Amino acid sequence: MLRVAIAGRPNVGKSTLFNRLIGRRRAITERTPGVTRDPVTGHAELERFRVVLTDTGGYNAGDSTIDRRVAERALQVIEEADVVLLMLEYEQVTPEDELLLEHMHRFRDKVLLVVNKIDNRERELGLYEFFRYGFDPVIGVSAEHGRGFDELREELVRRLEPLAGPEDRSGEAEAPAVATRGESDAPEPPEAQAAPADANRVAAAERDEPITLSILGQPNTGKSTLANRLLGREHSLVDAVPGTTRDVVESEFQFGHRRFRLLDTAGMRRRSRVDEPLEYYSVNRAVATLSEADVVLLVIDAQKGVTEQDKKIAGLVVKRGCGVVLVLNKWDLMTGAPNEFEAVRDRVRFVFPVLQFAPIVPVSARTGHGIKRMLKTAEQVNRELDERVDTGQLNRALQAWVEENPPPMVRGRRPKLLYATQTGTRPLVFVIFAGRKKDVPESYVTYIKNRIRDEYGFQRTPVRVEIRERSRN
Repeated sequence: MLRVAIAGRPNVGKSTLFNRLIGRRRAITERTPGVTRDPVTGHAELERFRVVLTDTGGYNAGDSTIDRRVAERALQVIEEADVVLLMLEYEQVTPEDELLLEHMHRFRDKVLLVVNKIDNRERELGLYEFFRYGFDPVIGVSAEHGRGFDELREELVRRLEPLAGPEDRSGEAEAPAVATRGESDAPEPPEAQAAPADANRVAAAERDEPITLSILGQPNTGKSTLANRLLGREHSLVDAVPGTTRDVVESEFQFGHRRFRLLDTAGMRRRSRVDEPLEYYSVNRAVATLSEADVVLLVIDAQKGVTEQDKKIAGLVVKRGCGVVLVLNKWDLMTGAPNEFEAVRDRVRFVFPVLQFAPIVPVSARTGHGIKRMLKTAEQVNRELDERVDTGQLNRALQAWVEENPPPMVRGRRPKLLYATQTGTRPLVFVIFAGRKKDVPESYVTYIKNRIRDEYGFQRTPVRVEIRERSRN
C-alpha cells in the first residue's frame, strides 16, 4: 500500500493535518510542543487510492535522548514513505525548520511542501516566498479550518498516480511477521491450551479481517516493548520515564496465517494522578481503543502483581465486552521457583474476580519468551467471541439446569424461566425470558451464566446474561 508521511518541527500543525486527512481525531492535538512522539498511522481515502498516512514526531534539534530518538524515527518514516508532506508555518521559519529542509533535499522528488496557517487571501499571495527553499509546488493550507485541502488532495493524487500498481487500488499491504526470538518450548499453561470442540456449539466462519489487539495497562509495564517485539522493530519509543507513549500507535503484523492490527496505548494512571490535559487526552484515547479492539492484552508487571488501577482498567474492558488476555510481563525477572506461575496465577484470580474467565500468559517482551503462546491464546479468544449456540440446544439445556437447581421461591411461588436465545456476539449475549424479571435474583443469573460457560466452553470470554419479561401481547 502506498505510504504518505507528514513531517515538520513540533507544533507546526502536523497532527491537525493528519486528523483532517483521515477524517477523524486519531492524533492528539495540543499547543504544547512535542506532543506526538511515536509515529501515528491511519488510512486516508484519496479518490481511488487508499493510503497509509503517518504523522511523525516533531523534528527537534534538542539535546535530550527522547528528542534525538523522535527525530531519528521521523527520518526513518520519511525514508520509507512514497510521498512526504513537509510542513512549515507561514508566520515563522525556525532554525529547526531550516535544518529539516536541508535534510529533505535528498528526498526532493517525493517532497510536497505544505505551508500551514494560510487563513486569508493576503497570506495566499505571500506563498511565493516559500519557493526559495527549492520545492515545487508549494501548497498553502489551514489545517485547523480546512482551507486549501482540495488542492492538497489533487496534488497528492497526481504524485501517487505513477507509483500505484493494481494492488494499491484494491489490495492490502503485507504485514511484517511477528518476531519471537527467545520463545520457550515449555508446555503451555492450562489457560493457553485449546478447548475441545463442542457438538452443540455453532462456530462462526473464520473472519478475513485482521484481529485488532489493544495493549492496555499502567505506565512502565512494558507495553511499548511488547509492541516492538510483535512488530519486529522499534515502532514505539521505549524509555524508563513514564508517559513516553502519548498517542495510540497503530500498525499491523503477521503471525502464522493470521494478520493482526496492533494498537499500542498510553499508560493509564489513577485519575487523581492525572494532572495534565495532555495525559488526560492520552488516557481517553487509550480507553477509546476498546471500541475498536477484538482482544485486549492487559499488561501487568509480574513482579508488582495486580494493582487497584489494573482492576479499574479490567472493569472498563468487561463493560465493553472485549476479549482479554492477562499478560504477566517481565517474567524473565522472576525467581524461577517451582510452581511459581501457578502461585502467581492463583493470586491474580483471587484479587481479580471480574476477570475470572480471562486466560493468563507469562511473557517477557524483552526476550520474546511466551509471545507465541500469547498470540495463540488471543486467536482462541477471538474465535470464541464469534461462536453461537443453537437455540434449540440452549433451551433444552436451560430446562435441565432449572430442573436440577430451581430458582428460589418469591412470595410463595417459583419464578418461571420460559425461553432462552443468544442475541449477539462480540460480546456474547444471552437473553432469558421470564414471567417477572424482578423475581429472578442476580445470584441465579450468575448460576445460568456459569452453566453456559461450562456447557459450551466459553471459558476465555466475557458472557452477558440478560433477563427480560415476556411480552403480555
